[in-house]
Amino acid sequence: MDQHDLPEIVDEQTIELRRPVRFGEQDYTSLTLREPTAEQLAKAAREPGEMETLISLIHQVAAVPKGVVGRIVQRDLQECARFFGQFSPMQSPPSGESSEI
Repeated sequence: MDQHDLPEIVDEQTIELRRPVRFGEQDYTSLTLREPTAEQLAKAAREPGEMETLISLIHQVAAVPKGVVGRIVQRDLQECARFFGQFSPMQSPPSGESSEI
């Protein structure tokens, strides 16, 4: 497959949360994601399950506490999984079997 046949990859994406997350004294209304580094991927891969792997990856890349990621709604989680999945079109995204959770 020629690289010109692949869809364009978005380097960074800000996901506006459908429901703001209050964590500690701070309100989170969005997550800014970018392409993860090899180190971030390796660290996330050490988590015990698919969901934990995705939560770890979001936590690291968006630089927010894991507790924030644990409180986002499913559609926002799916949007994050789709974003990360674009970097590995021939493989499953970090969330596991597909880009849908």
